[in-house]
Amino acid sequence: MLHGCSTPGRPLQATLQGRYTYSTHDVLGEGRAARVYKGIDRRLGSPVAIKIYRDTDRMCQHCFHNSIEMSSWLKRPMGRQPAGSGGLWTVDIMGHSVDSRGYPGVDSDGVMFTVMELGAESLEDVLANRCREERHFSLTELRELHWALVSLACQLESHGVVHLDIKPSNIVRFLKGERCQWKLVDLDCAVRAGVAVRYGDVTFTPPYMAPELARAYLKAGPGNAQHCPVVLAVSMDLWSVGICVLETVFLSSLLTDRYLQLKRRTGGDNEFLRWLGEEPGGLILPNMYDAARRRSGELADFLVAILKK
Repeated sequence: MLHGCSTPGRPLQATLQGRYTYSTHDVLGEGRAARVYKGIDRRLGSPVAIKIYRDTDRMCQHCFHNSIEMSSWLKRPMGRQPAGSGGLWTVDIMGHSVDSRGYPGVDSDGVMFTVMELGAESLEDVLANRCREERHFSLTELRELHWALVSLACQLESHGVVHLDIKPSNIVRFLKGERCQWKLVDLDCAVRAGVAVRYGDVTFTPPYMAPELARAYLKAGPGNAQHCPVVLAVSMDLWSVGICVLETVFLSSLLTDRYLQLKRRTGGDNEFLRWLGEEPGGLILPNMYDAARRRSGELADFLVAILKK
């Protein structure tokens, strides 16, 4: 049950299930299917993140049910996990709306939502602050951060799951006492690896998408890719992780800059996808390799290996 009140010019205060309270003023983020608010679990007295879906249509229903299923699946111990990983590397969904039968679904007020643990800040926020301050990560900080990024990709791989939209805004730092852990959020469109899906149902952000996806689009031809089948592989997530690693090293969103430049010039995505999918060689240019090597040869080699097309 949702209870709320508002006055003209003031944000709506609402309570879900008599337990989770939030204000429409406290928006943490939003996407195509939902908006996320900062809220309070009144029963436990702890802060939470509340994701409220914009509609109850087919797309939002799929995202809602898929996120709950994937969150549960990724909690299972399975396959190899990084030594000393310290727990889950994906966000925990702690509650959700239920229908009249008690199953996950649209509640009696027509609202569909999930409740998640609340993170501190996203990697996107951290990178923006570091860039503004011109303060690069130390080698120790980079090693810890890169270990976390590779670990979350390892968790997905061990469970046979592909996220496809790994990017700094979807990687959030969660505080655990005096320690912190980076976690991957937004499981709405995660899918099982090795399964053929319709290209139009795949969610990705062009600057972080894998070259394989770009090639699949180009092979189908502009305007035709939406209905073409594409088989998803865990290596696609590893590429996205590599782009995030690149940004932590140089404090620059190199592929985003290129994508926006080409889109402004051509008015579309095709030129960027052609560059990403068809241009041979690795992404790390000699000057980038030399700059990374001046800090650490191990770091430079890691960048080359993870971003090889």
